[in-house]
Amino acid sequence: MAERGLGGAAFAGTLLFAAIGHRLPRRLTFGLCFCFSTILRFFALALGLPLPILIVSYALGGVAIGPINPILSTMEQELVPAELRARVFGALTAMAFLGMPIGGLIAGFLVDWLGITPGILIFGCIYLLSTISLLFNPSLKGWINLKGLPSPMVYNNVP
Repeated sequence: MAERGLGGAAFAGTLLFAAIGHRLPRRLTFGLCFCFSTILRFFALALGLPLPILIVSYALGGVAIGPINPILSTMEQELVPAELRARVFGALTAMAFLGMPIGGLIAGFLVDWLGITPGILIFGCIYLLSTISLLFNPSLKGWINLKGLPSPMVYNNVP
């Protein structure tokens, strides 16, 4: 039930971002949305909150998730030269889909070994640490000034 609230709220968050996203700083929005959605989903679940509060927490996390995919798609389109998009996007999708079953397998062993709450907390902390790094990674500082600029790399001999 909470997942349904997450999905609907993520759609609403995407629509909200479509309306006001052009006025928001891209890198900060991306990092904060990832962090807030992590905190609201993983840690609310680990705390064992009652279902109505959990649904509200997931819905707020869904609104925070809304801008993530549009920002990622925009960055991919701006950074990857047109000649390489099929290859790069295919590789990115393959890596993402490869990680999903591996994460599920690791989570299953972790939950079996430590229990559900510690497993959720450990994965939530790992997820949060990786998303907080988006706010402090110096290589992402260039995200701010990319609009309308040509790609920094030129590929002349791409088949």
